[in-house]
Amino acid sequence: MNTDERTNITEDSIDDESDAADLEMVADEENDLGAVRAKLGALKDELVTCGKERKEYLEGWQRARADYVNYKNEEIKRLDEADVRISARIVYAFLPVLDSFEQGFAAGRSSGFEQGVAAIHSQLVDSLKKQGLEQMVVNPGDEFRPDAHEAIGEVESNIAPGSIGAVLQKGYTLNGRVLRPARVSLSKTKGQ
Repeated sequence: MNTDERTNITEDSIDDESDAADLEMVADEENDLGAVRAKLGALKDELVTCGKERKEYLEGWQRARADYVNYKNEEIKRLDEADVRISARIVYAFLPVLDSFEQGFAAGRSSGFEQGVAAIHSQLVDSLKKQGLEQMVVNPGDEFRPDAHEAIGEVESNIAPGSIGAVLQKGYTLNGRVLRPARVSLSKTKGQ
């Protein structure tokens, strides 16, 4: 082998080795590119999954918050209703006292005694009004309303039959609700 041939062989060997290295580099780059693509695909899938989870968690949190707000509003309403019921019991217990005062006024007494009782009556009425008590305005001749009046009997009068003939006991409302209906006698035509 002459020198030229050795040089050629060596150069050919080097070229073969370069080609092999190039092939290995291309293969590594393709493997790396495939791995990168696979990893990128996995990351995209993970991102989609995280987005779905985020949406679920957000919706769950929003539902929980809405449930809490609804619960809070319902609880406030329930407590307000309980407060009204408690007030109703207390005020209802005082109504017989109020009735007794009014019956005492109707019977009449000495002026000094009457003034003292009138002052107590006035204080009691004012205190009950502050709690939401209102006296119903019911007069003979008014139309009978079963939601606000309690018919006790009938009385003969010149007023249209079926309407209120006489008021026997005052009715009261508490915060707009009937606490005690007015007790009334209904009118009937004379001679019936």
